[in-house]
Amino acid sequence: YEGLRGDKIPDSLRIIRLSDVFDFLAPYGDYTFTVDIKNDGDIGYRTADELHRLLVKYNMLSRTAVASFHKSNIRYLDEKYPDIIRSASIAEVLLTYYRFLFNVNLDKCNVGFEVLQVPHIPLFDMGQKSFIDYCHHYGIAVQFWTINDYDEIKELVDSGADAIITDNPKTANKVIK
Repeated sequence: YEGLRGDKIPDSLRIIRLSDVFDFLAPYGDYTFTVDIKNDGDIGYRTADELHRLLVKYNMLSRTAVASFHKSNIRYLDEKYPDIIRSASIAEVLLTYYRFLFNVNLDKCNVGFEVLQVPHIPLFDMGQKSFIDYCHHYGIAVQFWTINDYDEIKELVDSGADAIITDNPKTANKVIK
C-alpha cells in the first residue's frame, strides 16, 4: 500500500477519527469510552486539547476516561482539564494496591483519578474481589487489560471488574453470557 494517497486508499485502511466514532455510535445508545493518549510532550498536549474539545462538543466528558502512560500528560490533564475523568497512571495503580494492602482511607489521599486500568501483572493479585470492592468503595472503577484467557476473564467478571480489555472479544462475550 506504499504510496497510496487520497481516494486510492481503501476504506479498510483508513484511520477512523474519534469524531467519526462518536457520530456513528450516537444513535445506538450511551456508550462509554476509554481514550489513551500515546504521545508525550507537545504532541501529547495538543492531543489532550483536541480530545477535550471533542468530548465537550459531543457531550462525552462524563462518559470517557482518559489515560496515558506519560506522567507529563497526566500532569497536563490534571492542571488544564480537571473536568476530564482520568485513569490512574501505572504508578498510581501500584500505589492504590499498596494502600489497599494497608487499608488506607483513599478519601484522605486526594487521588486525581476515577478509573484504575490494571495491567496484567502476575506478581500482584489485583483481580481479587476484595481489591475491587475496596476501589468501588471509593467510587473508583476497575478495568483490566489485556486479558485473553477464558478462566481469567471469568474470575474478573465474578470479582466485579468494571471492564475487561481483551484481544479476544468472542471469548469475553462467551464468558459474560
